[in-house]
Amino acid sequence: ICSPAAATDWAGKLAGLRARHDLSQRAVAELLGVSLNTVWMWEQGRSRPRAAQAEALEELGGLSAAALKRRLKAVGLEEGRAKPGRKPKADVAKPARKVKRKARQRKA
Repeated sequence: ICSPAAATDWAGKLAGLRARHDLSQRAVAELLGVSLNTVWMWEQGRSRPRAAQAEALEELGGLSAAALKRRLKAVGLEEGRAKPGRKPKADVAKPARKVKRKARQRKA
């Protein structure tokens, strides 16, 4: 069971680490081998990392930018940053909808 104070301490450390290195939650999850939801719960203060994960987080905090970039490449991420905005919708979907609307107008 996680005490609220311990979880809050880890939430602050994790938020600081992500801000300092401009990392997304996904990148931290990939680097530590945990799920995105787990990182989110740590950052919200709902849970805290286990001992091995806590050590790995401390180690990440001490890495230089170049060393962190090498680690990101090792897990298949070119950058740790999340791209802003949602994924773009397929370009094909919009014209298909317009065609259906025109077909309905012709039938009426």
